[in-house]
Amino acid sequence: MADTSNINPELIRRKRIKKVPPADQTEQWLLTYGDMVTLMMTFFILLFSMSTIDPVKLRAFADALSEVMGAAPVQRDEIDLAAIMKKVTEIVIEQNMQENVTVSSSKRGVNISFKGDVAFKTGSAELSDLAKNLLDKLAPEINLALQAEIPFPIAIEGHTDNVPLKAGGPFPSNWELSTARASATVRYLIDKGGVVAPEGQGKLSAIGYADTWPKPGYSNDTADGRAANRRIEIIFLTIG
Repeated sequence: MADTSNINPELIRRKRIKKVPPADQTEQWLLTYGDMVTLMMTFFILLFSMSTIDPVKLRAFADALSEVMGAAPVQRDEIDLAAIMKKVTEIVIEQNMQENVTVSSSKRGVNISFKGDVAFKTGSAELSDLAKNLLDKLAPEINLALQAEIPFPIAIEGHTDNVPLKAGGPFPSNWELSTARASATVRYLIDKGGVVAPEGQGKLSAIGYADTWPKPGYSNDTADGRAANRRIEIIFLTIG
């Protein structure tokens, strides 16, 4: 028989494998719940990385998710893009301007697109009465956004088609025409609409793009495309 008198009992105890006590049956659901939360987080991160973030739709999604989860709706005192889009859409409908004005949202913010042929006469930067009436209604919402605690920058953008202007007119090219139309819109909002432009670069801007930024889905190669590309856009830009 082997002599075990010289074996250190401490070494034997160290080599023993400790048995893991069984998990508490009442807490096993936490493991499943944790896995589910991790998978959901991974799913939404993938969606975020592959998508173009629309702040208006993102706000609507957050509100819908809160409702589904049984949470109380978020009360907001501050103005947000979802509220802006809702209000300006109501104004366009009230003025029966749906055929001439479209309201949409994108990663840039809320976009109000006004047909240039309705807002201005051909080759002119003088606003039509129809355009002035709509601007009168939009001015309070624009002013509210500009004067908010965290103001939304407003961009007024002029766009044309690619047809060169006739020689001898007031504008030598579509660059000057598009910029003049954007500037005329801003000037009317300030002089007649009571809009107060806050201090700070980029809070309220007038920009002319000529024919360099066609409307998505339209081309200057067709008459319908050129008509759609002649437009004025008022954009409530995403903060930050």
